[in-house]
Amino acid sequence: MNLKRLGLFLFFDRDGIVDDYVLFLLKELRSVLTELIVIVNGSVNEAGFQALDAVADSVVIRENEGFDAGAWREGILTIAGKEKIRTFDELILTNDSYFGPFIPFSTIFERMDRQNVDFWGLSVHGEVEGARCP
Repeated sequence: MNLKRLGLFLFFDRDGIVDDYVLFLLKELRSVLTELIVIVNGSVNEAGFQALDAVADSVVIRENEGFDAGAWREGILTIAGKEKIRTFDELILTNDSYFGPFIPFSTIFERMDRQNVDFWGLSVHGEVEGARCP
């Protein structure tokens, strides 16, 4: 299944430094996306901006207001725009708060493509009463 996927990736670092794990994550994520927009909450140094720009279709720097939800809202409404988003099959919202992937994103997305779900997420935590995992 070849789905058209837009990724909105949020980046924040108090010192504006893009660590290697972020670049690894973005390069792996890029393999399953049609387009990648990196939204920087706050600031990024020049070397970090160049590194992000090398893997993303666009890099947008914004004030660090509204945390992740505020940045995703701005990404959906104004950075990408609602009309553009409607041209995609899937919208991927993620950030730099995790390490990985430990298996290829293509494997994860292929598995989830076979599930009959409207949305899904990745997390690791203890068992939750009543939760259903595919």
